Amino acid sequence: MALPAVIQRLQTDTYTITRNATPTNVQGRLVPGAQSFFDIIAVIQPFSQRDRYTYQTALDGVAHNEEPRIVYSEERLIAISPTNSSDQVTIDGELWSVFHSERWDYRGDTYFKTFITRDEKL
Repeated sequence: MALPAVIQRLQTDTYTITRNATPTNVQGRLVPGAQSFFDIIAVIQPFSQRDRYTYQTALDGVAHNEEPRIVYSEERLIAISPTNSSDQVTIDGELWSVFHSERWDYRGDTYFKTFITRDEKL
């Protein structure tokens, strides 16, 4: 079975993604970029102990990693970097921030394994 079909069959829900455009510097002041929203079909699972061991280096940079989750989807979600803020996934009305994303290719299909953690800014 093709990977996109597996994600469709196992989907846990349709989730709204918030993406912030790269901020710009206007006369020495940082101006936030515009927000855009789109929906994705995804499978979201909690981190297992094996995931914690395998991805410990990715978790090290996360301030609040007591409840990380994994998102499997066909869409690439953007993790935080020095030049942009991370995408945010809305789950049951709460925002979760992307902190790591990996591309996986299999038999011509592509999907993304993305790690998220609860957004503590709220």
